[in-house]
Amino acid sequence: MRNITRVGVDLAKNLIQVHAVDAAGKVVTNRALKREKFLVWCADLPAGCLVAMEACTGAHHWCRQLRERGFDARMIPAQFVAPYRIQGKSGKNDANDAAAVCEAASRPHMNFVPHKTLDQQGNEYAMVDSTIVWAHHRGGTRIRRATARDAAGLNPPGKDKARTGRARHFNHCSHQ
Repeated sequence: MRNITRVGVDLAKNLIQVHAVDAAGKVVTNRALKREKFLVWCADLPAGCLVAMEACTGAHHWCRQLRERGFDARMIPAQFVAPYRIQGKSGKNDANDAAAVCEAASRPHMNFVPHKTLDQQGNEYAMVDSTIVWAHHRGGTRIRRATARDAAGLNPPGKDKARTGRARHFNHCSHQ
């Protein structure tokens, strides 16, 4: 584990897939870990090791955890990871995604996403929360997004979306 220089991580609901390589780019390990075992596994990595993952809301949490432990944790936007995914018989799976993240992180001009503090994330969710409405759909309940004005039916007369399409559905659902 001490010869690992870069780790690509694919975050999932129950498992975290890790793809680790050495300085020469040779695969050292590619395995799935339970979420609660991920930080324990990372404890054996050398200090300052680059740990990269696709940017998502959960990735900010893991970046904070890894940075507190002295790792170089970074997030990559999904559109910059996609070109490195191995297509073929196996297709898209967690192992291929982790390998793609690891490969993308090795690129010298990669654009990384800055990590957010817990306060920054909390403020964002407070703003987003006011724009989420629940919509009942044939298959069950789904979350749909609309502006707060659409959801409340407050668009000005010239811009009235409440009579057509999705906005009508939001108005109907928000007043039940």
